[in-house]
Amino acid sequence: MAIGINKVVTLNFTLRDQHGNILDSTEGEEPFSFLSGHQNILPKLESEIDSMLIGSKRTITIKAADAYGEYKDEIVQVVGKEEFPEDFFGSWNAIHSFRSRWN
Repeated sequence: MAIGINKVVTLNFTLRDQHGNILDSTEGEEPFSFLSGHQNILPKLESEIDSMLIGSKRTITIKAADAYGEYKDEIVQVVGKEEFPEDFFGSWNAIHSFRSRWN
């Protein structure tokens, strides 16, 4: 039975890149929740989750084209920290920690 719309869906996840590197995870954290049917997550991901049963486990692979698109060097913009409001980086350490996993 499909989850349908207007349901709070709560799940644990581990997001990996094409090389198996962990990019994000709820392991050791609170589960992730979203309201179904309101474009709060990637449409392809929501479609896959919609067919799952409560308590089930599934590996879902989303192609770049079904997510945010293929990486393109020519559209990357480098912006200095000084360009942001002073209070913007309240969680800078968390952002830096996340980015450092990629390097």
